[in-house]
Amino acid sequence: YLFREGHQALLLLDEAQSVLPEFYEELLFFNNIETDHHKLLQIILFGRPELDRVLTYPNLHPIGDRVTRHLILPVFSLEDTAHYLRSRIERASHGATTAVFSPGAVAELHGAAHGLLQRQVRVVSKYRGGFLSPGLRAAGRQRQAEAFQDPLLQSRP
Repeated sequence: YLFREGHQALLLLDEAQSVLPEFYEELLFFNNIETDHHKLLQIILFGRPELDRVLTYPNLHPIGDRVTRHLILPVFSLEDTAHYLRSRIERASHGATTAVFSPGAVAELHGAAHGLLQRQVRVVSKYRGGFLSPGLRAAGRQRQAEAFQDPLLQSRP
């Protein structure tokens, strides 16, 4: 139906590095369905850098060979981290909050996360209030300290 109407089906798969190999075989089956000129299903895989390794497994070469775009997010600079945090707060509050991350909190988070977005997202989403400017949350500093105990931050990238 979608194709007849001029549309294409799209499958988005997040955390693709964690998918069982058998599932990739199913993806390959669906990816092979096409007309003379068009694929009926476009598949987009999102994953951590480990996905590259997974797609080199011998039984997954057919999927890995079909990857047409590859993007790796670079390590964030301190300024990138500050911008990302401001942007997330603005969007989450629909512009209704003036709360900002203190410069010290941004630097601590950036350093603890080694500039990696995945680590920053995990800590910020788990301990939102702990990074806001002083005085906005009574338990802020304790929650911030707890955030840096997160096992993900304890390992080196």
